[in-house]
Amino acid sequence: MRPDPLHELIHSLSPSERRYFKLNTRPGGGQADSNFMRLFEVLHKQPEYDEDGLREIFAKDRLVEHLSSEKNYLYRLLLRSLRSMADGANPRLRVRAEIDNGILLFERGLYFQSQKLLRRARKLAEETEQHLALLEIIVWERRLWKILSEKDRPLISQSLIRAHIDILERLRRTYSYYDLYDRMYLLTHQKFQLRGQEDHPELKAILADPMLSDIGQADSFEARHFYWLCQAWRHQLSGEQGQLYDALSQNIAWWEAHPAILAADSVRYVQLLSNLLHAAGLLSHYAEFPAIFSKIRALPRTHIHGDNHVLQTLYYYELLYFMNVADWKAAMTTAKEAIDFLGTAGDRIALGRKLAFWYNLSILFFIHEDFKSALLWVNAILDGSGPEIREDIQHFSRLLVILIHFELGHWEILEYLHRSSYRYLFNRNQLFPYEKRLLDTLKSLMEQVGRPEQADILQSLKADLLLLLPPQPNLPGLQELNCWIDARLSRRKMADVMAETLGFTPGAHPQG
Repeated sequence: MRPDPLHELIHSLSPSERRYFKLNTRPGGGQADSNFMRLFEVLHKQPEYDEDGLREIFAKDRLVEHLSSEKNYLYRLLLRSLRSMADGANPRLRVRAEIDNGILLFERGLYFQSQKLLRRARKLAEETEQHLALLEIIVWERRLWKILSEKDRPLISQSLIRAHIDILERLRRTYSYYDLYDRMYLLTHQKFQLRGQEDHPELKAILADPMLSDIGQADSFEARHFYWLCQAWRHQLSGEQGQLYDALSQNIAWWEAHPAILAADSVRYVQLLSNLLHAAGLLSHYAEFPAIFSKIRALPRTHIHGDNHVLQTLYYYELLYFMNVADWKAAMTTAKEAIDFLGTAGDRIALGRKLAFWYNLSILFFIHEDFKSALLWVNAILDGSGPEIREDIQHFSRLLVILIHFELGHWEILEYLHRSSYRYLFNRNQLFPYEKRLLDTLKSLMEQVGRPEQADILQSLKADLLLLLPPQPNLPGLQELNCWIDARLSRRKMADVMAETLGFTPGAHPQG
């Protein structure tokens, strides 16, 4: 069943937004029994939308006879309340309100008052680089110019025309960067990191665009933002981790140099900090994580979308951080909180981020030898993803699921899983020497269950992995695979082996 828009909107409200709505729609409590307020309270108490239950509650009330119109009226009231609440804090809404008020005054013939509001809107729009709003403001300023200007008419006219043309040119360049970024984003979203495809035709075509070789053309805030993102993702795809980190750092410095824009769009800034955490992780710069976490926590959160974005970033990277400093107790605590968060956030988390969450959870439980829980999350990856998202995670998951079933002793399905994974990687031209050697080894291990030859097979695999390592050492699962081999050879717990690999004493709990 499709979700009900009104129910969704009500449940997206923060406590402060609900309180603001109630106070401003029933001043002094005089409208507490209005139809829309009673409807609001009932829908707020419903965890899932239940129209039959709604009609049953209001069965003896005339409200049920025009339920659809009451819902539409409440929906519009809620939107009006949200706009009113955000007017003072959000520059986009403030500019929009000033423009609308200026137009209203113009249509009443109050031209000087209209001009005052439009000039105020223009100043704020220029400060926050709202170019589309500026185009609209200039259209109305030209109409006022024809009515109010009695001197310097040619100069004012030319000034407005030049401003209009300049904004249009900036928008043209900005949208060109949008296009380059969208193409780079789609390629990164699918491949994430190119292996054996460094001359990928789409990447070559994007990088050939002269706009990416001339930062001077990125002459607006948005254009410069997308310029740096394009540079970041080219290095992500090429496995150039230091340059990836530098490009993201440049972009964050650009945002922090524009505090008014940052305050108006903190969600995108959080996404950039999230990307910086990813780059720092690739470089194993985990000591930088706490300072970046502090930046994220310091940002104001005024609505559920912002809260969701902040929380998913913190849960994801705190889990990654604790895993990489071998603080297993904190990692397990965070994992439980993250699982609860995933359950409540639902579709508000993008599939790419869900896959990354599921992957880290499967790795954490695998390292702790809780193979049933690891299987739950690796199956979520295999069942819940499509070929267009995070190939790197999907590919290793098909190897990890074999390791898990091997540890669980599910011999009856291992042969099928082996053939399936081999065929899957081969058909996608992803059966590199590393993957082929691993699959061949797993095949041999299946044939030597319980025999001493298994140790010789694992020793041979460990030696070969040093020769077969791909150019990018941060391939998903590579570290965990070596940990699994060492733990089996030494007959120790994987969590202890991983702690030593990361440079920590097994059983110690570093402070994050």
